[in-house]
Amino acid sequence: MDKVYKVDKLEFLYSSKADVLYISFGKPKPAIGEETDEGFILRFDAKTNELVGVTIPFFKEVFGMPKEIHIDKPEPLNIKIPKEILAA
Repeated sequence: MDKVYKVDKLEFLYSSKADVLYISFGKPKPAIGEETDEGFILRFDAKTNELVGVTIPFFKEVFGMPKEIHIDKPEPLNIKIPKEILAA
């Protein structure tokens, strides 16, 4: 049977330099990591063996996101509104 984990608080930290997403279930704490077949790292509390977080290396690559996102500044609109409309 699958185990259901109830989490009161999630904390996320993304390192753009390393392209790693760190997810902590509650306040981050020392843990032992175990790598999954997919390359994720499950983090377990060293004392209780409870799952306390997940580390996702190569986050953008894994989830098919572009390495860089460019957003162009929109051009200003030059709209002339007739005086009759403004006066109404």
